[in-house]
Amino acid sequence: MSATTGSPGSPAADAAVGGGGGGGTVRRLPDEAIRRLRSGTIITSLAQCVGELVCNSVDAGAGRVTVHIDVPRCYVRVEDDGVGLARGDLRTVGARYCTSKCGSLGDLDTRLSSLGFRGEALASLQEICLLEVVTRHRSSDTTLSKVMQAGATKSLCRAAEPRHQAGTSVTCHDLFFNLPVRRKIMAASAREFAAARRQVESMALSHPDVAFSLYN
Repeated sequence: MSATTGSPGSPAADAAVGGGGGGGTVRRLPDEAIRRLRSGTIITSLAQCVGELVCNSVDAGAGRVTVHIDVPRCYVRVEDDGVGLARGDLRTVGARYCTSKCGSLGDLDTRLSSLGFRGEALASLQEICLLEVVTRHRSSDTTLSKVMQAGATKSLCRAAEPRHQAGTSVTCHDLFFNLPVRRKIMAASAREFAAARRQVESMALSHPDVAFSLYN
């Protein structure tokens, strides 16, 4: 993975990223909506991580979602063939309360049709793992990559390996690296994969139009 050239949003970073479908629709929620939500998302297990990422894939209009899990390595990858992220969206992804699914306080009551809307899942995940997002927007032939950890963007660039179709792959490396007790318990648990499988099975039953695959 290439190193970041300049901070995200700077001219240097823009030049490094290039392409990617232009500006995006991921924006920070209004302060009033944030106050009404009151709480954030706290990721406490590998299974919850899987559930959050699969929901994002379904919300992106995916027809196929593939989940890869390695519990001892504390590793999760969720791939989809959804709409993908535009260049502008990728810069914003991972910041708390940034979402494309809710634009105003009124949307909380009248317009929500998505599984998630608070813009919290990726922000919470990048605090507890090395989070890699590789995406290609459906209006672009460019594949982009962003790597985040502990509130910082480590790289934002064109992906080394291009995707052949639109969609997004989100990979969580080294989950709970900064929570050693939780990590040790999770990595040794025989129940963790079963819990993640139930998350995928539940989504498959409620979304029969989407093809789900799970690999251990």
